[in-house]
Amino acid sequence: MRGPTSTPIIPLAKLPTNSTSTTTPTPPPKVGEELLYNITFLCNSYEDQLKSTHSFVSSTSSKVTSLANDVHQLQSSLQKQNEKIDTLTQVLSILNTMEQDVSVGRSRKEAEEILMTQLASLEELFSVQELRDIQYDGMILPSLVSPFIECYYLPKYWNEKASLFDEKEESSSHVCREIVTNICHLAKCICSHAKDKEQHERTQQLIYTLVTQHVVPRVKHAFQSTLSWDPLVQVEDGLRLYESLIDSVKENENDMGVDDDVKEEEGLFGVQHDDEDVIMELQAAAAAARNQTSNTKTLVNLVKEEIMFDVIYPRLYRTLHEWKPIIFNQQLHHPLHTWIVPWLPHLNHRSMLQTLLPDVQRKIKSTLTFLARRYKNDAADDDDIMDYFQEAKRVMQPWRMILDTQIMYNLVSESMVPRLGRFVSKMSILISGKKQDWSRLDLVCELLDIGLLSQFDFISLVEGEVMSHWADTMHEWISSKMEKKKEDEGEVVNDVVEFYIAWRTRMMHPHSTLSNNNSSKVQQQQHQQPVSWLVLQKDEMICRHFHAALLMIQALIEKDEDALEDLTPPVKEEMNYRIVSARRARETRMEEEIQRNKRASAAAADTSASTSAAAGIATTRTQRENVDGTTTASFRDVVEEYAKQHDVTFHPRMGPNSTKDGKPIFLFGSVSIYLDSNVVFALRGVSKKWEPISLDDLVRCSL
Repeated sequence: MRGPTSTPIIPLAKLPTNSTSTTTPTPPPKVGEELLYNITFLCNSYEDQLKSTHSFVSSTSSKVTSLANDVHQLQSSLQKQNEKIDTLTQVLSILNTMEQDVSVGRSRKEAEEILMTQLASLEELFSVQELRDIQYDGMILPSLVSPFIECYYLPKYWNEKASLFDEKEESSSHVCREIVTNICHLAKCICSHAKDKEQHERTQQLIYTLVTQHVVPRVKHAFQSTLSWDPLVQVEDGLRLYESLIDSVKENENDMGVDDDVKEEEGLFGVQHDDEDVIMELQAAAAAARNQTSNTKTLVNLVKEEIMFDVIYPRLYRTLHEWKPIIFNQQLHHPLHTWIVPWLPHLNHRSMLQTLLPDVQRKIKSTLTFLARRYKNDAADDDDIMDYFQEAKRVMQPWRMILDTQIMYNLVSESMVPRLGRFVSKMSILISGKKQDWSRLDLVCELLDIGLLSQFDFISLVEGEVMSHWADTMHEWISSKMEKKKEDEGEVVNDVVEFYIAWRTRMMHPHSTLSNNNSSKVQQQQHQQPVSWLVLQKDEMICRHFHAALLMIQALIEKDEDALEDLTPPVKEEMNYRIVSARRARETRMEEEIQRNKRASAAAADTSASTSAAAGIATTRTQRENVDGTTTASFRDVVEEYAKQHDVTFHPRMGPNSTKDGKPIFLFGSVSIYLDSNVVFALRGVSKKWEPISLDDLVRCSL
């Protein structure tokens, strides 16, 4: 080991051979520098060794510490695992005890107390966080309570394949309500030791889980099974079971104070605050209130979703499509209203009614068609035909407040009114009012009063099939009595007057239009006026018939055969409800057209700037347009204008005897005329014959 200034030693082989060569003498080494260098080198070497040794010792020490920590953690973990093993051992012991207690066959009250004690002991073994981690409330607790419910709350046939609608078993609706009530009571007892907020949430969650596990599936299966529940027969049983389940769940909702929570939430948002922090706190409180009430509301919705929408409604809809009208024991077997109407209050979910009612309408129409084919013989006895109308009334009446009014009127008008017209047309008009059979007329009035027959069809039937026949009968009777002797005149007039009063009272009296049944008695007691009486009293044509009858009586008293001849009603073959319906429909259209013209003329008068324009509009209404665009007045317009020029009234004749060979009769002043091929025919002379007449002569006759 030498220093940096020492002379290097030259090997002998490399020494120069020339003896004459000269060498430079080497200076002596510096011992101090060399020693300093060597000492420094040794110090650095030992220092490096010391550092490496220190580093090794330090790393080894940290490893030892880490290993010691690992050992401590393993010991702690081992201790925790041992504690968990002890806890699970205790849990297993508690579960075995619970299983043994259930199988022993104790009384329900004693078993409930033991169950509460065991569950409380079980919950004490876990912390709150551990209970949440293992999903104790959502999964474990319902599983532990389920054996107790199946053993003590559910009857034997509830878990078996026996039908819930078996008449031999206890009422399923009562059992269902009792099961839900017991489940709610049990859930409240189990969660009673928790805090107020946690108690409410846990109770609701437990009730929801237990009801969906033990009640909803069994009820759903009962409605699904075609062997268990028949929608046509077991209507009341199914309703009681479904309603008991819904009501029991809603009662639990009220007991849990859901309404109060909702009101509290509304009260929170009813106050305005400027502080955003306060608003956020109120919103959080409201959200908590909604969470507290969500389970019960969801349970009600679940029952409707799982049972009504998924099971009952499809069964009803499928049964409706498969249903066909049949007669059993002289009556319609299982009519629609007996098994569909009771369910309608519950079919308020997902637009069920909008889908079901159109099919109901089609089935009602097919039922009426079926009944018409069954009672197709109009020549049969009155009792048989009356049975048809009574059966049809039983089919239609329950739906009058459910289906649209116009739909009901259309169904009756298409299916029943034609036959009703033929039935009423055979009504015998007896001179003696005491022997008169009013059943046919009462039937028509009853159909109107209960809302099945429209006023238009009703008044057309009465005028076309009853009043026209009555007026013809009265006219023939009075005509036959015109030749009676004077000593018999008073008796004849009295008989005619009694006949008139009997019909006038029967048609217009408010308490005589319905049959003598309970409904009419109630109306008499309450002094109500049936709709049929009001319609008859307000109708102009019905009043005209009675007025014409009075004129006939006056002609009888005065022995005026000409006046009686003028009052001759149309023959029965030329007057029926179809003709009256057509005439009334035409009059309605004409009245609507007149009203439209009045409104149009009023609007034109308001916007017109000159009277000539208004006159042009008026002229347009009274003229007809030809194909080439020119306008010419009709012959009726000419006659009407001629009457205006001479201040003579001109208007159509209304009521009976208002046509001649299908042509309308007009009153030109007091003269009856009709128009045919631009010729005026007037009823004139002693013989009262229709003769052609000029317009000038017509004016002189009318003055």
